[in-house]
Amino acid sequence: MPDNSYKKSYVIPGRDVPAMDAKFIRDSLAIALISLLKNDGKIIDFSSGVVRSGLANADFAVGNATAQNWVTPALTANTVATYINNALVNNKYAGFYGVCSIANPACASLRFAVGSTGGATRGRYQLQQLYAELQSVGYFPDPIIYAPTETVFVEVVPTATVAAGEALPMLVLIAEPKGPFVS
Repeated sequence: MPDNSYKKSYVIPGRDVPAMDAKFIRDSLAIALISLLKNDGKIIDFSSGVVRSGLANADFAVGNATAQNWVTPALTANTVATYINNALVNNKYAGFYGVCSIANPACASLRFAVGSTGGATRGRYQLQQLYAELQSVGYFPDPIIYAPTETVFVEVVPTATVAAGEALPMLVLIAEPKGPFVS
């Protein structure tokens, strides 16, 4: 039996994750992110930091700045599209722990990488199983964590053309010093 130290890159349908386990996934990630922030010297102590939900446009330059909605750019069937390509500011850590799917989604898969050209792949996820199993939420068994100043690069592969883009909400936490978003 493996020792469970291998990298896991698949989606767990929401129905397979009881509510307390989903809370544990989110809370464990929050603790990991705030600890990284403190260990990196970005905050003095835990009480000077905050963990919050990631905002689509404010944190990742995705979607509409007012609505903060998670919407892909226009999609062309069977053509890779860049969904997120944005560097984190110097005092933020980001941790992606899942994705939400809509009914009959065009996006078949996601690839998380680092760098403005999508260099090293940190995770690759097939999303069609969520639709096939009629699940609107999928969790990643291992979160994808980005450090300050790293470029978050996420690609989608659609199976259909969607001129207006498609809603594809991310489950992501941000750890940062208290200040502009939460004081």
